[in-house]
Amino acid sequence: ELTLSNFYKLLPIGGILILSTPNRIIVSPNSKSIFSKPPNIYHKHEFSVEEMLSVLRKTGFAKEIDIFGQRLYPLSIKAPKLLRNIMKIINDPKVNGSPKVISLNNKIARYLIFKVVK
Repeated sequence: ELTLSNFYKLLPIGGILILSTPNRIIVSPNSKSIFSKPPNIYHKHEFSVEEMLSVLRKTGFAKEIDIFGQRLYPLSIKAPKLLRNIMKIINDPKVNGSPKVISLNNKIARYLIFKVVK
């Protein structure tokens, strides 16, 4: 919450924040909440869609929230191209630049990407 509150304070009106989180429901199905210790030692917290939306709204981000899903994709030499495709889709969800990132629309994704406008 503190981190998101600080992002909110730093972003200008109309500013965009893009963040991602593992989908706790898929990645750590035995975890009860965001406060459960994730099995992946590199994750501090993992959120479900509802948990992240709740924290975003609580910290002031309520104007515009778009949610995308991403499946596991091993990073390799293709990482810069993948990042460009992700940004195309996040900026215009109608663009079908990559099968890796899609508008969530009631689908289940391993990773969640949130595009938030202040």
